[in-house]
Amino acid sequence: MNALRTTALGTLGIALFLLAWEVVGRSGLLGISWPALSDVLAMLLDPARLPMFRRALGATLESTAWGYLWGAGVGLVLAAATHLLPPLRPGADRLAAVVNSVPSIALGPIFLVLLSREATPAAVSSIHVFFIVFVSVSSGLQRASMAHRDLFSALDA
Repeated sequence: MNALRTTALGTLGIALFLLAWEVVGRSGLLGISWPALSDVLAMLLDPARLPMFRRALGATLESTAWGYLWGAGVGLVLAAATHLLPPLRPGADRLAAVVNSVPSIALGPIFLVLLSREATPAAVSSIHVFFIVFVSVSSGLQRASMAHRDLFSALDA
C-alpha cells in the first residue's frame, strides 16, 4: 500500500507541475520566454519539423559520442601515467581540478576560437568526461591492496 501511495503522490506531483506549466504559459505570466506546454508539444509533434529534430538529434549524439571517447581516453591515459609516474600526480590532479572548475559557458567561446565550430560541442563535453574518468581511474588504481600488487608482480603483469 505504501508503494501505491508513493506512486500516486509522485504522479499527482508531476500532473500538478504540468498543469502549472500550462497555466503559466497560457496566462503569459512569465512573458514569451515561457510557452505553454501544449504549444511546446504541438511544435515537437509537428510532422513538418520532424526532419529538423532528427538532424539535431543526430548531431547532438555524434558530438556526445566523440566527447565521451576523447574525454574517457585522455582521462584514462593521464590517470595511468600518474599511477606509473608518481611525480606527475600533483600536477595532473591540479590540472584536472582547474579544467573541471571552468564553467562550460566560458569554454565554448575559447574552443570556438581554437577549434572548428563542429568540434566545439565534443570538446566541451570531453572536458567533463575527462574529469570523471580521471578521478575514477586514479582512485581505483590507488586503492589496489598490497596483496593485489604482490599478485601482479608475481604474475609479471
